[in-house]
Amino acid sequence: MISEVADFKMMIFNSEGSEAEMCGNAIRCVGKYVYDSGLMSKADVSIEALAGIKLLYIKVRDGVVELVKVDMGCPILGPKRIPVITGQTAFISQPVHLQAKKIFVDIFSILLYITYVVQWRAALMCL
Repeated sequence: MISEVADFKMMIFNSEGSEAEMCGNAIRCVGKYVYDSGLMSKADVSIEALAGIKLLYIKVRDGVVELVKVDMGCPILGPKRIPVITGQTAFISQPVHLQAKKIFVDIFSILLYITYVVQWRAALMCL
C-alpha cells in the first residue's frame, strides 16, 4: 500500500476483523515481497503499520532475499496495552492464570522466557 510517511504501508487484520497493531512475521513477509516484486531495490525499507513506522533491513545474496530484520522497538509491557489485568505497572515475570475451557491463539505474542542476559538488559532499558 502507498504510505505518505514511509516507503510502504502494511495493514494486518485479526481473525475477528479488527486491525492488528503489528505482526513481526507479517512485516518480514511484506519486506520480502516488496524486494522480490521489484517495488524496492534498497536494503533499508520503512513500512508504516498501526504501531508506527518500522525499519527493515533486507539481506540479499545473489539476488535472493536471505534475511529480513525488523527494528520492532521496545517491547510493550504496560498491562493496559497488552491487555492484561494485574496490579503491577509492567507485566514481567508474572504467573499467568487462565480461566477458560477453550483458548484460540492466532499469533503467539507472549514472551515467556528471555534466554540471553543481553536481551533482558535491552528490554529493561526500554522501561
